[in-house]
Amino acid sequence: MSLLSLGVVAFVGLSAGRDLGRDLYEEWISSVRDSAANDVQAELSSLMVTASELAASPEAARAVVSLSDALDRVEAEVSAPTPREVEEMVASYEDSYVSPLRDIGLDVGVTDVVPADRAARTLQYHYAVDIGPFSSPEALDDALDGSTWSMLHREIHPAYRDIVERLKLEDLYLIEPDEGRIVYSVRKRPDFGTSLDSGGFSGSALAGIVRELRQDPTPEARISDLEFYEASAGRPVGVVAVPILAEDRLAGVFALVFDSSALSDLVTRRNEAGLDTTTDGSEVYVVGRDGTMRTDPRAFLDDPGNALDTAVAAGTMTDEERDRIRAVGTPVLTQRAIASTVEAAQADDRDLARRRSIDGSDVVSTTALITVGDLGWIVVSEVTAETAETRLRDFTTVLVVGTAIFVVILAFFSVAWANGVISPVRTISDRLANGAGPGPIELTDDTAVEYRQLAEDAQTTMSRIAELEGRVADAAEAHARLVREIIPISVADRILNGQIPAVEEVPDATAVVIVFHGLPGAGLVDHSTIQDLIGGIDGVALRYGVERIKIVGDTWFGACGHDRPYMDHLSRSVSFVGEAATCVAELAELIDGVEGLSISAGIDAGEVFAGVPEGESPIYDVWGPPVTRAHRLARQAGSGEFVVTDNVRDRLPEGVAIRSFADSTISGAWLVTPELDR
Repeated sequence: MSLLSLGVVAFVGLSAGRDLGRDLYEEWISSVRDSAANDVQAELSSLMVTASELAASPEAARAVVSLSDALDRVEAEVSAPTPREVEEMVASYEDSYVSPLRDIGLDVGVTDVVPADRAARTLQYHYAVDIGPFSSPEALDDALDGSTWSMLHREIHPAYRDIVERLKLEDLYLIEPDEGRIVYSVRKRPDFGTSLDSGGFSGSALAGIVRELRQDPTPEARISDLEFYEASAGRPVGVVAVPILAEDRLAGVFALVFDSSALSDLVTRRNEAGLDTTTDGSEVYVVGRDGTMRTDPRAFLDDPGNALDTAVAAGTMTDEERDRIRAVGTPVLTQRAIASTVEAAQADDRDLARRRSIDGSDVVSTTALITVGDLGWIVVSEVTAETAETRLRDFTTVLVVGTAIFVVILAFFSVAWANGVISPVRTISDRLANGAGPGPIELTDDTAVEYRQLAEDAQTTMSRIAELEGRVADAAEAHARLVREIIPISVADRILNGQIPAVEEVPDATAVVIVFHGLPGAGLVDHSTIQDLIGGIDGVALRYGVERIKIVGDTWFGACGHDRPYMDHLSRSVSFVGEAATCVAELAELIDGVEGLSISAGIDAGEVFAGVPEGESPIYDVWGPPVTRAHRLARQAGSGEFVVTDNVRDRLPEGVAIRSFADSTISGAWLVTPELDR
């Protein structure tokens, strides 16, 4: 009877196991699809959020307005390129843009990419052709042409260039709203300085999305589908654009341009070296609403020639399409997916089905829609039918062998050992799985002494583990709390998470040093009074994003932009010292013993170092020439005087009162009256 029962159980288990194997296989294909869809959605959504945050910065509005005005003055400030320089520009654009566009079948000439606008041509020559020792236009901060535009460019370009390089973008644009002129570009390509309302780029997706924002400047990001863009030498690119608003008025458009290759690497799990990091044998790609590719399939990335020839031989691609893909270097926007696959996706049919692949092979595939903006993109995950059947056969074989072995072993040993082994072991394992509590593990009276000892050892071990886990958690919490007490919280969190080294170089930050005047000596005021003064200034600093670094004697040291990338850290710091002076004056009136207390301040900006230097007494600090200069200026300033360097003065927004500080021994020192209405 036992053998007969085991045989029935084995048969039922084998049937259930086959169904389980099929379910696992379907879940695997679906997980590949969902993972790719989530990655693409997250990447595009991240770009839209990034663009919105950058466009919302007051610096963006000031930059687009200032650059637009400066572009209008270029013709009066800079001589136009000579005929020889124009010939040099034509030859450069012929190699970089015209030839690649002709190779992919576009009827273009040099006049289509070399701008007719004199200001655009002048700046393109100085920033894209005559760049001297620089390897690329984006590396050039200042062409030294003496123009107002170049002076403004020197200030904003490093930050925007860092964004493009860090996010691996194709370009970043600032566009004025009246004529749709591109007043700033990181890459300085042929569309730089031109109008999107007319000319060779007026029919692009970039021009279309800018026109849409000019008609409806709702403060939300828009995203375009991919297209072949002439200014990118015909590569497939997409656009994320956001209106730049100033006092509820459209001041310009902020645009990020992304390349399809980044999406291909993301979907196919390509690493930095271009190698596929997956070993599951699946094929996954993204298809647009029109049925053409939006990412490169793995087969094309692994062996382009073979992938194209296979598709042509299978009749899923024409010879003309193959030649175009070879010229462009990507099947994006050219190779078509199978119509039945696209139709299933558009109907939101996510079930697995036998279909034909883009190379003509028989596959099992599933689809999912990507819901970002109005793109209507589709993720296709598939594996060849032969691979799917092989995996199911292998699973069934393992299941049969495993079931047979299990039946044989269970038939001989289950009856004899069930009560003696399985019952006490299960009791112990259940308690361990649920967490062995304070009480003993209860076993039956006839349980062997070895299992009783095992239960006691398990209980002791689990109690000890729980105790140690509690100690470890307490120690970790105490360590994190200590780090956050001696280091700014934002920096401490990144260090604790392993995101930055203990000391890092910050290319541009502001150092603020405040000196108290009229501060009573020791014993004349109580400790709480000093705490109130310091707490008041720290509260003002927190609102402006200024971080208190240390207090030495009667001097308060702070910094802004060293731990968070504020683009307006200079104006924040100047406004902070003004409000700090007001705060100190108000506190002095309320607190006995500190009448007549006031402050002076020194401010400088530039490259600093921030972090915890190695040593026997580690402490968070910010140091560098800007800190030294700010300290010296604060010491030389009189009560109520706020002194900045030339570097700070040139970068302050309009409206800040500035006059020379004649009492300083440091050249280029200026007195400022901060704005107090931020």
